[in-house]
Amino acid sequence: MADPATVATEDRLADHAADLCARLIRFDTTNYGEGDAKGERAIAEHVATLLDKAGAAPVILERTPAAAT
Repeated sequence: MADPATVATEDRLADHAADLCARLIRFDTTNYGEGDAKGERAIAEHVATLLDKAGAAPVILERTPAAAT
């Protein structure tokens, strides 16, 4: 039988992962081609903030400034 504390922790982690995925898919990152895209910079900054809070040192790289706006 699984330890109740472990199950509770796994449930919280699953809820957190589902919440994160739900927030990420709300970003409009539509790419219309020929460099016409939107939302890429916003989602990159959002993920970088989350990684920074987790102790990582994220760096946002972009091919051209327009690709990340």
